Amino acid sequence: MNLFPDEKIIDFLENKLTKNEKREFENWILSSDTNKGYFEDFKKIYDSTQKLRLEFSPDEIGALRKVKQKLKYKLIITWAQRIAAILIVTAILGKFLMPTLIQTRWVKIVATEQQTLFLPDSSMIILTKNSRLKYRKNFNGEYRNVDLDGKAYFEVKPDSLKPFIVSTELTQIKVLGTRFLVDATEKNTQKVIVDFGKVLFASRQKKENSIELHKNEIGEFNLVKNSIQKSTNIDLNFNASFSKKLVFDKATLSEVISDFEKYYNTKINILDNKIETLRFSGTFNNNSLSEALETLSLTLDINIHKANSNYIITQ
Repeated sequence: MNLFPDEKIIDFLENKLTKNEKREFENWILSSDTNKGYFEDFKKIYDSTQKLRLEFSPDEIGALRKVKQKLKYKLIITWAQRIAAILIVTAILGKFLMPTLIQTRWVKIVATEQQTLFLPDSSMIILTKNSRLKYRKNFNGEYRNVDLDGKAYFEVKPDSLKPFIVSTELTQIKVLGTRFLVDATEKNTQKVIVDFGKVLFASRQKKENSIELHKNEIGEFNLVKNSIQKSTNIDLNFNASFSKKLVFDKATLSEVISDFEKYYNTKINILDNKIETLRFSGTFNNNSLSEALETLSLTLDINIHKANSNYIITQ
């Protein structure tokens, strides 16, 4: 049985899921009687905890850790066993509300715009708009774990004793210290592009299905084929939206304009096919669109003017 994460079930009960997540969860419930039974039993326990006091003490937290340690080494396979585990924790603590416990131990972020944040170990993450990230308030334990839904650029602080692990819905990326981009915005494909260092890129369903990626390499996971392909990254501007820098090395004018359109979110038309193959080398570091176009015009001796909300390039 494909179990739904307990955190998501709690979010559903508290009406915190997005429309798409809610629809996905409801489809999961209806997909089998086992799933329906698991949800109904989970809801009973959740409802009962609403009556408990939301009060924490050092002794209670210590008790929780002991219970978690015991449960850690048991493989919980069926929904009945998972419900039993929740009951054990609830019975011993007696005062806890499960959602409060989860929210206390984890930090959840939804980026309403591109957002830069620093984790407890000083690693930096740049989230794109609408991306979601979840991580523990502290990184106590064997690993530094974060969960990502969306697209983000990572600059991980090296720590050979505590690997950094990024988990998405389909894949897992394990690193020691490096810079890389994770794109988990698509339903059936996910991508990792390494900017510096190396990572281990693996399928969550089949951990042996993994590859090691180094600087300027791309790993792409395909859910339908359940495979990971490796290729060389030739796009110098794959992380331009994060670095605020555009770099070109003998790029054709059409290639330059293509990157301009994506970075500046505008439309630029080349009306003369003869100038599409003109070559340009240079770097734009946090320049405005008008500044970049003026530099391009002077360097390649071309005409660029604005027509309504678009730009037009001629000889």
